[in-house]
Amino acid sequence: MQETKIDDEYLKLIGMDGKTYKQFDLDCEVCSRHEFEKILGKGRIGRVGEYGPINIMQCSYCGHVMINPRYESQFYIDYYRDHYKNVGNFGGETPKEGFLDRQIERGELVRKYLVDKWSIVSGGMLDLGCSYGATMIPFKKNGWKVDGIDPEKASIEYGKKELGLPVCYGYGEDLPYEDNSMDLVVSLGALEHVHDFDASMLELDRVIKADGYLFVRMRHNRPWGLIWEYYNKNHYRFFCEQTHRLAVLKYGFEVLCYTDEEIEGIPGHKYLVCKHTDSPSMEHVEKAIANGIKDSSEKLKSYLEEHHNQFVEAAKRLIDFVETKNGDLQQVAEAIDNGEFEYTILDGDRIEAVDRALFEAHKIVEQSGNNKQ
Repeated sequence: MQETKIDDEYLKLIGMDGKTYKQFDLDCEVCSRHEFEKILGKGRIGRVGEYGPINIMQCSYCGHVMINPRYESQFYIDYYRDHYKNVGNFGGETPKEGFLDRQIERGELVRKYLVDKWSIVSGGMLDLGCSYGATMIPFKKNGWKVDGIDPEKASIEYGKKELGLPVCYGYGEDLPYEDNSMDLVVSLGALEHVHDFDASMLELDRVIKADGYLFVRMRHNRPWGLIWEYYNKNHYRFFCEQTHRLAVLKYGFEVLCYTDEEIEGIPGHKYLVCKHTDSPSMEHVEKAIANGIKDSSEKLKSYLEEHHNQFVEAAKRLIDFVETKNGDLQQVAEAIDNGEFEYTILDGDRIEAVDRALFEAHKIVEQSGNNKQ
């Protein structure tokens, strides 16, 4: 692990200028080698639409994609405690309107999927990266003993005081739970945020019972939206089916299912259902790679190139379509929802989602003459 130069521009954009953190060049989080190829050099480094230098690196041996170099652990403690919500445009100490309802709805959809498809019905459940914790409410109502943990302090305080939920402030690298205490850990977009992936997965190995389950919404390395937004400094690793299989195999988890079914009712997400069947071992990874389970930079770079070009054309169509509706975003949202106009937008408030999509569309069209790298 080699120390590298600090990224002052990034710290300034997220409101953390004036602070000093070390930055390190890391080995691959999956296979532990140091054989990287740069995949992308431009991404979001601040709020939506703020693009700049980013090092998206892919391991040449196993294909794992990660930001490298990265900061020391204290940066991530400070960032998620004080800055993440604002940089990510998630609001302040209280949830935005409708957010809790969506958390509850998604929690019920996940719970029902696990019951219907895998007969996972009750026990001790941990929501890793729980935010306010409302995703746990359907589990709690159906007999689960629930716990939640999140590194964003304001969300935890709200979940405790306003929702009365057993949530705690903390990190995936140091879970405050007993050994073999969880029958299920749900991670809905959290494992791409943890600072130390190895430490976090070892903690999951420790707290999940033998034959217990890990349900993961993964951050896929083949994005469906604008690549400059998708690849951003809020996320530290990006998987595909093969590399996420490798990542969980390393820690004794068998992948029962990889699916792009819209379990939470949201397009574009990928999921893994994993069972805790063994002890951590690098031998699991080496054997799987030898059997061809890996990703390649050639395939990923080809995908990103083609996707970028297609997205530029789609962005132009969206801009033109909005003009035909005289800028009425409500009409645009309705046209997207009823299939009149095909365009994938984020979940949540439909007008806000269209507004963000339009903002991104203008950004990509403005910069489409530039090298996407």
